[in-house]
Amino acid sequence: MKKTAKWKDRVHTSIEVTTYAIVAGTVLMLLFSQHLFAGIFNALFGKTMVLVYLGVFPGALAYLSWSFALSTVQASIVSSFLFLVPLLTLEGY
Repeated sequence: MKKTAKWKDRVHTSIEVTTYAIVAGTVLMLLFSQHLFAGIFNALFGKTMVLVYLGVFPGALAYLSWSFALSTVQASIVSSFLFLVPLLTLEGY
């Protein structure tokens, strides 16, 4: 795998850096979740599962596929495909 970042003489892969970014974002967002647990326990089970599905599959799989693409191809080539996102979104709509 292609190495992407170097912190304190340790080289991290792109998947590790992506995982660190997801965990850091989750921890920082917990600062704004004062009523999170009350809302989770009062919500219907089906609605909670829909939110879990939307968080895990489109979000996490998108980050993992992005980090995999960055580990195999140059960043300039991968980033040029970002312009296809609006087109593909309209196609699916």
